[in-house]
Amino acid sequence: QQRYIGSAFIPNIPAGGHASAPFDWDTLGFTGPVTVTAAVDPFNRLGEVDEGNNQAAAPLTIRTRPDLAFAAVTLADEEPMAGETVTITVALKNRGQTAAGAQTMALYQGNPAGNGTEIAVQNVATVNGEAERVVTLLWTPPTPGHYRLFLRSDNDNQINESDEQNNERWLDVDVGFAHSLLLDSGAGDEPFYSPQQGYGVIDDGKAD
Repeated sequence: QQRYIGSAFIPNIPAGGHASAPFDWDTLGFTGPVTVTAAVDPFNRLGEVDEGNNQAAAPLTIRTRPDLAFAAVTLADEEPMAGETVTITVALKNRGQTAAGAQTMALYQGNPAGNGTEIAVQNVATVNGEAERVVTLLWTPPTPGHYRLFLRSDNDNQINESDEQNNERWLDVDVGFAHSLLLDSGAGDEPFYSPQQGYGVIDDGKAD
């Protein structure tokens, strides 16, 4: 099925000469192999010695734009301790057929669209079309507690992608204490809960 692309006006071509006719073609909706046909004098307004050579065709392949997405995210230690440096390994997939150029991947504590804090950045080399690249980032949780981490590919929005809405992925990580804790029932004047210590009373070595 043929689809009309556009036309261009050529004012004059001298005998034995030539002329160029540029076209702007919006390839949205076209993918895969496409044959493009150009026709001159399509309405036969010029008298020519040969009317059978007014068309030429060329095969083209229309590829989809890059589309970066997270194929997998793993932590070297899924239950890290405070102060432990954890390696986060990311399999970054380019779902498009066109290569995605160099860009950066960032790790945030909290949602970057809100008040999230950037805690690590890694340069990412070109990811070819329909290929994957493994990226590693390092994270050292400073204190115990619950963390929600966000990964963002193409952090500086350098790549023109077919889908810009799948460049983030989040994961929840619980970080434990870096040392053993001794709990006792506590004395009457000791707190039984604090955001830092949680439930129970940490034994400070004093007799109760």
